Amino acid sequence: MNDWTAVIIACGHAKMVKGRPAPLSRIAGMTVLARTIKCVRHLKARACRLVLSEEDSETLGKEAQVAWGSQAGLTIIKLGKACAHTDAIRAASDDRDQQLVVFFADTAFSINLLQGLLNEGLQDSAGLAATGEAERFPGREEFHKALNSSGDRFAGLILLDAQVAKELPPGKTLPDELSRMVAQGQVRLRSMNNSFTWRIMEPADVSRAESRQVRALRRNGDGLISRWLNRPVSLLLSRFIFCRLPLTPNHITFIAGLIGWAAILLMFLWPGYWWVLLGAFLFHVSSVLDGCDGEVARLRFQFSRFGEWFDNVLDEVNNSLFIAGIGVGIWRMGGNDIYLWASLFHLAAVTILDSATFYQLIRWRGGTGNIEKMRYFFQGEETKPVEDPTAYPSRRSLAEFAMQLVRRDFYIFLLLVLACFDRLYIGFWISIGAAVILFVLGIIQWGWQLSGGPDRVN
Repeated sequence: MNDWTAVIIACGHAKMVKGRPAPLSRIAGMTVLARTIKCVRHLKARACRLVLSEEDSETLGKEAQVAWGSQAGLTIIKLGKACAHTDAIRAASDDRDQQLVVFFADTAFSINLLQGLLNEGLQDSAGLAATGEAERFPGREEFHKALNSSGDRFAGLILLDAQVAKELPPGKTLPDELSRMVAQGQVRLRSMNNSFTWRIMEPADVSRAESRQVRALRRNGDGLISRWLNRPVSLLLSRFIFCRLPLTPNHITFIAGLIGWAAILLMFLWPGYWWVLLGAFLFHVSSVLDGCDGEVARLRFQFSRFGEWFDNVLDEVNNSLFIAGIGVGIWRMGGNDIYLWASLFHLAAVTILDSATFYQLIRWRGGTGNIEKMRYFFQGEETKPVEDPTAYPSRRSLAEFAMQLVRRDFYIFLLLVLACFDRLYIGFWISIGAAVILFVLGIIQWGWQLSGGPDRVN
């Protein structure tokens, strides 16, 4: 992304919401201002400048400093309470700036909106105004009407060329100036599906913004069961429980793992129908909770290399042990020896493929633990960045649809359904059939990687 600076306008925001300044309203466990600061840092702004009025400088300034951390780059500028928007932007401008992204300190927004704004801004020499609500601002006329009617409620992210920012007239509101700049072609409109911006002006806005903030966590890579069954539940848990507890994403990963281990133990022991059904249900619960750690990480910007590896390695180990537990449990209850040997084969096949995956991630993908970076020998390298990671694909090919059926979320739910009918052995043999494919795939993958494999890091 280009060399850009964040300008956060907080001066003149005297509105109190639930007894505190609007920028300090807590949404999904974090204040609006802190979330903006962390989002700015996560997307690697060169600098961040917070424009405050004198009366808010202590409380808002302290919140911003804690969110930014100890590194240099945060500047706090104090202006008068009645300072206009354009005065704040001019005061925050610097000769070293290339592009400025202007935020309101009391505006909640989704990170993919800012990400898309910056991606498109690389090709734009003037500026962009991002609303995040395509259905409300599909064209220039609608945008003008919205600017004229929104008043203090205008909530947008605005990317400006540094020279344009310096030439803003003093004493003007941002909606008025945007209307003029759009008419003159200095700023283009940009809207992005599955994004949002929401100005916090009253208590009801907190709940609305939090709902939209959590909804924006949906991923276009979710499988069928994850999208329609698991994700709605995990989003509720993340919003109303985990974001309100002092738990890190790694803590949530461990909790999900513990529940998975309990399920695996029940499979190995095979103590009877109801206990086995409980084990299948607990493993499905662990699959649902497996989405919460990533959701909380994205909400709080608590990303780590260890967390990536911990989550993915634990998933792979638990998945393979659960299938092996079914086979061993049936064998212990008098089943044929083939169940025991098939379980061992499943563990071996998964180990071969997983080791190839982890080897590639370490050697060619910069050590990331993100499985989505993995490329098989029959796949090409991804060169086009995903502009909107939360957007649902408009359609899926037959091959893409078929791939959904082998995802973790689908087969764990299938095992639960089979357990209800006391037919887990069917799921076991389906998994063994998949293990044969994984074994062959792993052998070929290792051969391809040892002969050169991917020739560049994404």
